[in-house]
Amino acid sequence: MIRLHLLRHGIAEDAGPATGGRDEPRRLTEQGIERMHAGARGMVALALGIDTVLTSPLVRCVQTAGIVCEHVGGTPREDARLRPGMDLGLLEDVLLEHPDAR
Repeated sequence: MIRLHLLRHGIAEDAGPATGGRDEPRRLTEQGIERMHAGARGMVALALGIDTVLTSPLVRCVQTAGIVCEHVGGTPREDARLRPGMDLGLLEDVLLEHPDAR
């Protein structure tokens, strides 16, 4: 049985001049980083049994996944199909390609 936990990225900077108005390069803010560390410590305390962390290639998502892995162990796995606008039918394909993701 697969147990899937979905996590939204931490607080990120606004799309503006620093990102060229683009969404993908938006980074976590300092507050976003701090809160994500706190949230990841909470995941450890809850003993969720996270085996695999999959992430979209968006900068803030990769940063969030990295912080979670710092606390729960492992290395985030980036999958380009997990971008905004993803067809939910692809989610099954993504999960099947990561059989150790539980």
